[in-house]
This record gives sequence, structure tokens and C-alpha cells, in this order.
Amino acid sequence: NPSAYRIMGLPSGINASVTTSESQLPSGLRLFVNGEEVAPEDAPMQVVARSGKPLQNIEHELLFENGTRKSVYASVVPLFDARGNVRKVIGAYTDFTERKQTEQSLARERILLERLFETMPVMVSMYDPETKSMRLNAEFEKTIGWKSEEVSPTFLLEALYPEPEYRMDILKRMAAAGNTQEWV
Repeated sequence: NPSAYRIMGLPSGINASVTTSESQLPSGLRLFVNGEEVAPEDAPMQVVARSGKPLQNIEHELLFENGTRKSVYASVVPLFDARGNVRKVIGAYTDFTERKQTEQSLARERILLERLFETMPVMVSMYDPETKSMRLNAEFEKTIGWKSEEVSPTFLLEALYPEPEYRMDILKRMAAAGNTQEWV
């Protein structure tokens, strides 16, 4: 259908089968299922046609010769005739190319943040409000001699800001910064 052609970046109206004798698919097209390259006869629709068993929520990628990659989630199911033989296979695809690229970019950013956190030559601590845990970077641990697993947020704040009024002021500033995405 037109949406499938658009999602997969294919010319409208072509026979999109990867196993037809006269392929109309772009040359050099490579197929990946759940991150692994598969031969045309092992593409999801062919597997379902052969096995008669549906495939649900699989990650399916098309890599074109020019380097363009299309990522889709797919569910493919067989349709049976009156005798129980597979007569057709239908697939539902959802384009998640942009989401996949965003996830990959976010993963790279997390790795970068982790490397920066661990290698900065200044003492840095991070607090995770969801787990109520504290992390200290390597420089912090080396300079002060504390380990992340030994430090609670309360202990660290009391050690760094022993005067209660000043500590409360710092906590208020941290809370305000958390609401405005500013650094304290």
C-alpha cells in the first residue's frame, strides 16, 4: 500500500517482495531483523509464509546501497485457506527510523557524559532523586577518599555544609535549579 512504500522508501507500485524472480527492489538492498543481516529467503514475510507462524513486534531494517537506513517495527501474520494452508501473508509496519536515530544519539550522549564525569579533574557528585543515590566521580573519590557506595546525600551535604542554615540555603538553591534546569 502507499504507506508501506513511503515508510520503506520504495517507489510506489513496485513488487516489494525480496524473493521474486524479477526483483523491482533497489539494487544493493540489505535486510536486517533484530540487528542481524538476513538472506532474502529469511525475511520476515518469507519466514511466516514458510512456517505458518506469526512474528510479532520485530525490529526490521532496510539498508540501501547509498547508506540510507529505514527502521521499522513489524508484525507479520499468515492467512490460511479452508484446508489450513498458508494462502497469504500480511504485515503491519510502523516507521521508527527517527526514534531509532534519537535513541542512538542519546546513547552516545550518555557515554560522553559518563566519560566526562569520570575523567574531569574536578570533584563532581551526582544525585539521582529516583533512586535517592549519590555518585562521586573518580577525582572526588581520590581527593576526599570517599566511595560512592559509602556516601548518602545527607552525609555529603552535612560534610560539605556543616552549618544548618547555610545547608538549607544550598538545598533551596538546588531545588530551584532543578525546576529551571540551571546548574547550582
